Amino acid sequence: MIEKTGYTHELSNPQSKKRILIPDAANAMQVDSIQIYDLLSQHAKDNFTFSL
Repeated sequence: MIEKTGYTHELSNPQSKKRILIPDAANAMQVDSIQIYDLLSQHAKDNFTFSL
């Protein structure tokens, strides 16, 4: 199985009537989502070099 994760600045708000937010769409499609800041905290070094 392929792991899928969406990255966004948006926060989940299932009650939103005006637009569908990325975390809510990802949840509906059974895809994980993470905020950009959390992604950078986990994988970026002090000089902003990104590595997994």
